[in-house]
Amino acid sequence: MAACDRRSALAALGLACVCACGAGCSALAVAGPPANAATYDYVHCTSSRVLPVLDGVAALASAVPVAIFAPRRNGGPTAAVFSVVAVAYGASAGYGFIATARCADAQDEAEARRRQRASTPSQEALQ
Repeated sequence: MAACDRRSALAALGLACVCACGAGCSALAVAGPPANAATYDYVHCTSSRVLPVLDGVAALASAVPVAIFAPRRNGGPTAAVFSVVAVAYGASAGYGFIATARCADAQDEAEARRRQRASTPSQEALQ
């Protein structure tokens, strides 16, 4: 392997390690609704899709080096590392999008329950 190829491969591996350290923002920071959310009038969970979008962008950005290094004669290991990083970000983004969608649904259902209770007169008011 030429010195230039070796340096670029090491730089790419270093970059992959840095990227991997930040991987999984959604998996770590997005909270889905609790299992018994249907019993609550207020559901506290993550409904913002910012972290899943960031993970998706990072997955795409990690896939670019795969396209660059995979065709090279000695680029296989570097492409493999970036592939793993891209898959980790992609999986985290997928989890984040699913959890935030479930959260939004649970919050909408809780809002509907609150409205239902507000529009239904209580037994005390009827007497």
